[in-house]
Amino acid sequence: AAYEILPEYHLIWIKAWGLLTTQELLDARIALARDPRFQTSLAQFMDYREVTGYKGDSADIHRLAKSNPFAPDSRRVLVATADLTFGMGRMYQVMLKGGGDTFHVCRDLDEGFEWVGLAGEQAAILDRVRRAFEAG
Repeated sequence: AAYEILPEYHLIWIKAWGLLTTQELLDARIALARDPRFQTSLAQFMDYREVTGYKGDSADIHRLAKSNPFAPDSRRVLVATADLTFGMGRMYQVMLKGGGDTFHVCRDLDEGFEWVGLAGEQAAILDRVRRAFEAG
């Protein structure tokens, strides 16, 4: 997994691919918490369309949900096309404190951008994220 903070959109973009593990998610959280640009109020867009599997169980997802670093009113979305990843996202949503009212799981980018309130910026954000991840 990798992330890019886009301060001009008040957004953090997280991209994951392949077999995702709980340890990888925890390591990404640690890196994010150490990033001086991170703010708990950022909107979060998790692009999990390329995730092929998850190595973990419901206890791991519960632990991740309980250690959520985002503010309760931060708009967050997980976009997943695979059924397993979509289900993992829904389980995480249910386990969030406050019932996950500001967390959404969907299957396509358009709906995800609508959820975080950035539908009009979709093309610019996707281009920016693509360039950031290509640069490494």
